[in-house]
Amino acid sequence: MKKLLLLLFLFSILIIAPTQAIVIEHELGSTYILWKWNCTNPNTTVNVSVDGEVVMTNASCISEYLLSNINENEMHMIKVVNTSNESDYVVDIAQTLPPFSFFMILLLITFSLLMIVFATTSTTRVIASIFTLLFTGFTYKYSIYYASPLSYLLLFAFFFTFALMLVEVLRMLTSTIRKKPKWEEDFWSEWREGGGGI
Repeated sequence: MKKLLLLLFLFSILIIAPTQAIVIEHELGSTYILWKWNCTNPNTTVNVSVDGEVVMTNASCISEYLLSNINENEMHMIKVVNTSNESDYVVDIAQTLPPFSFFMILLLITFSLLMIVFATTSTTRVIASIFTLLFTGFTYKYSIYYASPLSYLLLFAFFFTFALMLVEVLRMLTSTIRKKPKWEEDFWSEWREGGGGI
């Protein structure tokens, strides 16, 4: 009997959907943030506040809010609260993108560093590769918003630079391991000059 009750309880947990769970997404630009939200129950109404100020009351549970005419790199917070159950809410924090010129500067630095990586060898290549990986990562983050086709090229450049750096590090390590220490070279040269006798 206990097993049957336990099975019924577990089955009911699997079947009963969570009540009015709210899901929120955002879309970013350099001067706007667009928030979209929806609930498991489309008949629910919500109150929406941005940065602590109520902007919508009794709004549809499947809706959106556009915050526009804001500056670059500004951070804003939205809170969507279920009107019938205030403990059911979601908070999202989003930051607007930097200006497009910032992205272009990042792109220029990244490609300049890539040229240095291809043009040099040894320690310079390893150091340039580290900076290239950092700048490629930052540029990739913003390229998704500003120039999404370019993001694939940057992803390829990231992994290719990492592979080049790895090969260069391995080459340097193997050459260091193969190279005899100076004291050993001096010993063998003196030994040869002395006639090789003990």
